[in-house]
Amino acid sequence: MVKCLKYIGLFGFMVTQTVFAEPVINESKQYYEFDAGSREEIWYRISRAGGRVQASDGTDHGVRVAWTSHDLQLKYQFQPGLNKCRLTSYQPILNVTVTLPYWRNKWEANPVLADNWDNYVRMVANHESVHKDHAIKMAKDLDQRLGEIGVMKSCRDLKAEVKKIRDQVISENVANNRWFDAKERVYQKKLKWF
Repeated sequence: MVKCLKYIGLFGFMVTQTVFAEPVINESKQYYEFDAGSREEIWYRISRAGGRVQASDGTDHGVRVAWTSHDLQLKYQFQPGLNKCRLTSYQPILNVTVTLPYWRNKWEANPVLADNWDNYVRMVANHESVHKDHAIKMAKDLDQRLGEIGVMKSCRDLKAEVKKIRDQVISENVANNRWFDAKERVYQKKLKWF
């Protein structure tokens, strides 16, 4: 599950050579904690922390166990000239956070339930890692495509091109995440977790 996407464009005037900086990628992991003594309590605690997930088509996908959120910002500067404008510097900045459940008193539970939980959480973490990778790819794609912008006739055209590229990269990221979640839902229907 992916949520939260923001964009901030900062621009100004600069009279230097073009500066191509690598995207800044800040990764973090956080946990929501709960205590439980049984499988039913685990699901109750998770549903209270994560809520239920509903797709845009109204389909209920059940309890949200974990999620990946990201915030993509873009800083860029340009140089205007007589009938031309060029990008002089840019840098995508991505903050991506994976949120996972943490069963605090797992050690007091039935060992079979605890082992099943560990396997389940590993699968969930791997799933969210793919969403994190999609977010990182989005930042790198934005960086690469901005590098392909040449000199434009006006700064208005240049800003429009930056926006168009940003919007395309974000749309592709949304599509990649939806495709991945749909594929996983088909696969997971056949599995019993814990």
